[in-house]
Amino acid sequence: MPYSSKTNGSAVASFVLGLSGFGVVGSVVCGVRALNQIQSSGERGKGFAIAGMVFSGLWVVVVATIVLVSLAN
Repeated sequence: MPYSSKTNGSAVASFVLGLSGFGVVGSVVCGVRALNQIQSSGERGKGFAIAGMVFSGLWVVVVATIVLVSLAN
């Protein structure tokens, strides 16, 4: 597998979307896509892709908690 100093664009998109919380599904899609591309191309950005998906999961937990607390009151 060749090594590239270029950071994968889908990985960066996953990170930005996951961090912002506006594109949770898009973040996961971009993250999975990025991980597949990184594995075959040797590009950088694996951490960005994983972090984007983790942030998306956290947003889902936060929103679900807020909804459940609101319904309980």
